[in-house]
Amino acid sequence: MTENPLPLALIDVLEGPEHMIPWMNQVKAELQRLGLLVLVEPKIPAPEPHEEGYEYWKHLAGCVLNWLRSRVSHEIRNSPRWGCYNIRSPVEYLNAVEVIVRITDAHSAREKWEKALGFQRNEYNSVREYVTELKRAIMASDLVGMYVAPFQATCILLRWVEDLGEEGRQFSDRICSTLPLNIARMMTTEHFIDICNQAIGLDAQCPTADEALERSVQNPIAE
Repeated sequence: MTENPLPLALIDVLEGPEHMIPWMNQVKAELQRLGLLVLVEPKIPAPEPHEEGYEYWKHLAGCVLNWLRSRVSHEIRNSPRWGCYNIRSPVEYLNAVEVIVRITDAHSAREKWEKALGFQRNEYNSVREYVTELKRAIMASDLVGMYVAPFQATCILLRWVEDLGEEGRQFSDRICSTLPLNIARMMTTEHFIDICNQAIGLDAQCPTADEALERSVQNPIAE
């Protein structure tokens, strides 16, 4: 049996739940390219040790397992929950990865939820940058089962926007004046995304953090 590894490409490293779906798609696409997708198909059982072709399957499965492990982050690989699994095939490895990555412990889930609800302020140089990071924080919270409602997300955004100055406060007032009284129940993710896109337009009107600091130095408030 040859010891040469399979020519498997270096796909992205799996870092967390928000990357799970695209990472899994990359895994399947690469195995399909080599005609090895059968190795991660749960409906197709692995051959028994006494069956013909077992040694060849074992060799291929071992190569794929090593490849999968190399494309998972150090943090995930060192999770104590791996002790619950006896991994013998690529199928079992992918099943375990999905559980470990997607089902977090209650403490971590709460941390992600609290981070989304109390999203950090005054650390971003543009509304676009803030909106991007806010969306990521909300997605991370949602993926661990701690759902942030679109209306909650909108309130977080508007609270930050108001700190930008008069333009931000006017924007917040305008958005709030157009929302119906029952918006908390009716609001969808699409509504939230639309408001985010409108907020990004404030970048052309509001000063950056550096510009605001420079203005305060040039025009100090009289005591």
